[in-house]
Amino acid sequence: MAVYLEFEEHGASPEPVGTGDGADPWGRGAGRPPRCFVRAVRAAGMPGGPFAAGPVTGADLAPLPPPVQRYLRFMGVPGRPRDRSLRAHMVGRFRRRADRPWMPCDAWLFATAAEPARVFGMRRRGAGAWTTRRDVYVRSRGRTYGDVLGVLPVVRDAGPKADTNQLVRWLCDAVLLAPSMLLGPATTWATGPDPASFEVAVTDRGRTVSAQVLLDARGAAQEVWTDDRHADLPGGVERVRWHMQVDGWVEVDGRSRMTGASTTWDLLCEPFRYGELTLAALEQNAAGSRPPSPVPRRRDLRP
Repeated sequence: MAVYLEFEEHGASPEPVGTGDGADPWGRGAGRPPRCFVRAVRAAGMPGGPFAAGPVTGADLAPLPPPVQRYLRFMGVPGRPRDRSLRAHMVGRFRRRADRPWMPCDAWLFATAAEPARVFGMRRRGAGAWTTRRDVYVRSRGRTYGDVLGVLPVVRDAGPKADTNQLVRWLCDAVLLAPSMLLGPATTWATGPDPASFEVAVTDRGRTVSAQVLLDARGAAQEVWTDDRHADLPGGVERVRWHMQVDGWVEVDGRSRMTGASTTWDLLCEPFRYGELTLAALEQNAAGSRPPSPVPRRRDLRP
């Protein structure tokens, strides 16, 4: 019998923090995920279920390529149980085109590992109005929803290309935020073009996507890129290389945590950087509607 993760924990209310009728639940100071995001996670029925409870050991890492082992050790994976979920809160800015202005944005992410599943919500302000976007990937199907002023949600993207886009986003999120989610039979690993890189691929219900990860001398990820994403270009939807550039790393409770990242499409004319996000909070193995724990004081892991 399938077990579903209820996006609520210990009786915590899913209501966002705010005061007055004009309170903005997506505001950067919000203490909880916004209502629409909580509803989206509940409606998705994200699969849970049995998951390995024992800690990851050296024997688990031994069959993996050397750069993968270096990265997992850098991330503090050995000695801890495999992560079954992650929840993150990010703030930053976003733009739709190179000739458009940057818009402030606030984003939430919830992902699970029993089966690849992901809900991502972003709110951004542009042209005097708030617009929201929600990406949902559950049971090998991806959907993107958008609305203006929180009304009339519309499916903006669906179909096989959307399924692939959402699965590869789940993969990249897991690589950077909770890589032990990938330790299972659905994932394959290989050394990359040079000793400081590796390739990781995941298969979900017959669909396989992959990404490349470039490491620095410490074993920290500097960049993640994939050729399995599709971009909506003026000439139509095309497969385009997409990559994330990591800003830096800090250590929190014995784990390495990225501070933020930028996202870029490698278009033929020139690279288009469209997103810059700072990781405001991150929590692994949290199934509740309470917000992730804010990043506490930590040791900076600069090169």
